Amino acid sequence: MAEPPRLAGPDGVNDGTLPGERLERPADGHARAGLWITFLRARVEEERRGALAASGDGWWEPSDPGTARYGVMAAGRVIAPVLTGRGPAADEEVTFHVLRNQPGRTLDDLDAKDDLLDLLDQFPDGLLAARLLDVVKKFAAPFHDHPDYPEEP
Repeated sequence: MAEPPRLAGPDGVNDGTLPGERLERPADGHARAGLWITFLRARVEEERRGALAASGDGWWEPSDPGTARYGVMAAGRVIAPVLTGRGPAADEEVTFHVLRNQPGRTLDDLDAKDDLLDLLDQFPDGLLAARLLDVVKKFAAPFHDHPDYPEEP
């Protein structure tokens, strides 16, 4: 199995960090922009691996309503049946929620996030204006429970 790609540090140079490795916090205890960017790059790559694994069957579509196995179809078969137990309307809503998050869309979203992180990497020494750093932290908020989340003291 191939080794996962190493991540670029705040200066754009490969810092040797593998996804999932803990990053060192600066001596002052505050996570600088580079730490947040590296953290987010690792999360993007984790999500990309999952999306690529799920994309093997091609574009997802809903199965026909009322069929015995209603849910998400790909390559002519149901790959994710949906049965909420709350009725057909709920099953349909959940199915379309899954479809909105299918691998192709997820990969497009992750490419856009990569582009944003590349833009952020262009700031000197990984330092960002306070408001822009707040945006980066909001971007990272969904991962607050990840063990590598760069919490502020």
